[in-house]
Amino acid sequence: MTINRRTFIQTAAALSAASALPLIARASTPVEKNSPAVAALKYVEEASNAERADKMGFKGEDQICSNCRFYAKTDESWGGCVLFQNRLVKGRGWCTGWVPTT
Repeated sequence: MTINRRTFIQTAAALSAASALPLIARASTPVEKNSPAVAALKYVEEASNAERADKMGFKGEDQICSNCRFYAKTDESWGGCVLFQNRLVKGRGWCTGWVPTT
């Protein structure tokens, strides 16, 4: 059986999309406010409510989830965060794990 290039590419694309489904499903659930990870990383939904020290050349007031390396935007105000197993966090939130995007 021979497979042409078009069939191969379509099959590869379908398999890639299927492998991402668990991440997408997990990212549709907001992070639980009483989880140990939230407490350990001092996550807050509104960054202005947190005491943020200057870090890696960025002022504390400039640090928010939406400009963190671990954040993946899903809509206008929410995104998945790797530090919270890709659960949703607010883009205007903040935690101590904040690292600037490159």
